[in-house]
Amino acid sequence: MGGKRTHGKHAAEVLLSYTQTTRLGYRPEAIVRVTNFEFVFSLFSVMLGFSLAEVLGGFARALRHRRSAPVGWLTPLLGLFVILDLLSFWETAWGARTHVQPQYGFLVVIAASAATYYLAASLVFPAHVTDLHDYDEHFFEHRRQILAAVAFWHVVGSIWLFYLVGSLPMVVMATLASYYVLLAVAFVSKMKALTTGSLMLLCGIYLVTAVSSLC
Repeated sequence: MGGKRTHGKHAAEVLLSYTQTTRLGYRPEAIVRVTNFEFVFSLFSVMLGFSLAEVLGGFARALRHRRSAPVGWLTPLLGLFVILDLLSFWETAWGARTHVQPQYGFLVVIAASAATYYLAASLVFPAHVTDLHDYDEHFFEHRRQILAAVAFWHVVGSIWLFYLVGSLPMVVMATLASYYVLLAVAFVSKMKALTTGSLMLLCGIYLVTAVSSLC
């Protein structure tokens, strides 16, 4: 008898919920329907959001302790480059939304790419500024891990882009070639001036692309 009452109460709650959503103009089937891209991108966007928070938190720590530890140019430029690259990666994911499938293998690739970006972002700025003598020292200690992570997923993205599109305009090809050359210079150079210039140009490529996309 108690089981019947519980079942009847549950049925009444479901009927009441359905009536309320119908009165508000919502269709119950539309509320729970999620596209393939929305399902996959929910994980992807959360992890990339954490990566952006890591870099921005590093900028905040650097500004807070700028008198005790000179910041210089290299680490802030690397942080700006990682932020711009993250946004570019985010845009690329949106452009490929029609090809996204909620399959386990696809989710593993998405999680691996986002996790790699998070690890790279967490290395841009030091975790403890009080023990740091110079930000440039931290930069040269971790720049290769960061740039290698970025370069790897850029190569993967470029290969996938070629597979989907087949051929790219010459302007895009030239931009990609310049990007990889500058990335290689920033990866191997031991000269601060040359490394700073390459990071500036890399950030410049992204900023020019951002401005041109708005025109």
